[in-house]
Amino acid sequence: MFSISRGLWVGFFFRKNFVKLKRLFPYLFALISHVVYSQDSEIVKEGNHWVSSYVEEDASSSTRCGGIEEFYFQGDSVIGDSTYAILWVKVWNEYCSGPNSNYNHSYDNPVPEIFGFYYENKVEKKIYMVPNDHASDYCDEGLILVWDELLEVGDTSTTYKSSYGCVRFRVDSIVVSTDSLAPRKKYFISSADNHFVINPNTFFTEGIGPTNEFGGGVFLGFNTYIPDHNRQYFLDCFYQDSVKIVGGDCILDMTTNIEDFDNLIDVVVYPNPAREMVGVQVNGTFDLKVINIHGALIYKEDDINSNLEIDTKSFTNGIYFLIIIQEGLNEIITKKIVVDK
Repeated sequence: MFSISRGLWVGFFFRKNFVKLKRLFPYLFALISHVVYSQDSEIVKEGNHWVSSYVEEDASSSTRCGGIEEFYFQGDSVIGDSTYAILWVKVWNEYCSGPNSNYNHSYDNPVPEIFGFYYENKVEKKIYMVPNDHASDYCDEGLILVWDELLEVGDTSTTYKSSYGCVRFRVDSIVVSTDSLAPRKKYFISSADNHFVINPNTFFTEGIGPTNEFGGGVFLGFNTYIPDHNRQYFLDCFYQDSVKIVGGDCILDMTTNIEDFDNLIDVVVYPNPAREMVGVQVNGTFDLKVINIHGALIYKEDDINSNLEIDTKSFTNGIYFLIIIQEGLNEIITKKIVVDK
């Protein structure tokens, strides 16, 4: 039971040690702030969806090109010992204006393509990707470290290819701001090698990605300037489970869950694993693509009537994805197959 004498003793203790405790307040505040701002916001998560636009200018040819792309995570695949989320992309607009190239293509219902395979270590707060055709700008080989959310001021990021060779980005400062869901760290970036001129407002947001472009270029297509070659990317909007986090109001046209299309379209793939042949049966006319885990197109066939046999004798052993588009729906389902000869 709390007694008056004990209360007086406690009061005396705090008064006597107030100066010492006062000196500790900044450290205690820093510790508490770290706890408050320590987030579990995941970038690689189904339901994360964003739209980015890009502009690229070539002063030597007076050409300006650009476009609008939509990205989202949907579905996953086991590669090695880890499960990788599949990042999809839809290209809504492509344009170019110049003396040698002049066009503007808009697409009413673009077909999604697999952009890459990503894995986020939630404990280490690191994001990795399996190399694919979109990762040609990275200097890393094998499994690529895309971003590390434990970077501190002065640390450098993954190396990036340029006309100067491999360059690095440096974290100049870290601030915390709160959006509609949670407080997040923002890592302001500059060029560690002084080869790029980077927009000083460019930053990587915890759980979201770069302000200047998140998907194309695999997270790190920052707003940079190279003599005679200016490439800029902009994050137009970012949603988590249909809740807008940053940017404007973008039209959400994300493909319906793959499982829903599996129920809607009757697809049979056999045998799986496959050796010399894999058969595909679909209830209707369909188009089909086969890609490997690096995103490369291995096989393509259009206007197939119900049944198809794919010769896999020339395929190397490994994991492949069948992308099936049924006529009339203009949407996709995917099936994973394994070739094991």
